[in-house]
Amino acid sequence: MDNQVSSNQQSPKDQEQRLDTAFFYGTLMHPSVLTRVILNDGAHLKITPGILKGYTRHHVIGADYPAIIPSSMSHKTFKRTPNEDEDTVRGVIVQGLTPHDMRRLDFFEGGLYDCIKLMAQPFSDFQPLKGVQPEELIKQASPSNNDQLEAIPVLCYVWGLPVYDLEPSIWDYEAFVRDKLARWM
Repeated sequence: MDNQVSSNQQSPKDQEQRLDTAFFYGTLMHPSVLTRVILNDGAHLKITPGILKGYTRHHVIGADYPAIIPSSMSHKTFKRTPNEDEDTVRGVIVQGLTPHDMRRLDFFEGGLYDCIKLMAQPFSDFQPLKGVQPEELIKQASPSNNDQLEAIPVLCYVWGLPVYDLEPSIWDYEAFVRDKLARWM
């Protein structure tokens, strides 16, 4: 159990009512990938850049996508020196997800991740997903903004398999967009 992520958080499947807000930190940060996964145009969704504290984003071995694990586990497993930038995960917070959207997301994430409730901090007010420019949205995620808005409850897909399936390296969104996004479209 030492090399597998575990959580004391309650699984959304065990909750009476699921949240309609989620934090995405990988391929789903890009609106085109998100709308392709949920099989609709996302006109009902709102989005803002955000941050998740206490987690680290790693490459999944042999994959284009990342996984997050608690920062303490990252430090211990990969002999990493604690680093404030790597101990937070920048991503997007999406609001207004329907039960259909969540079923599609659960299917997309497969059995690799556990969907749990966490707290994420938005960087700005929510804006409509439809028509948002991904590059501009991510640029808004400035460290100088991260204490302006209070953290909110979100659903988040956290790595649920052994950490030996992860690389020590930190996954980079800009590199994904530049080098691999075309394969996901």
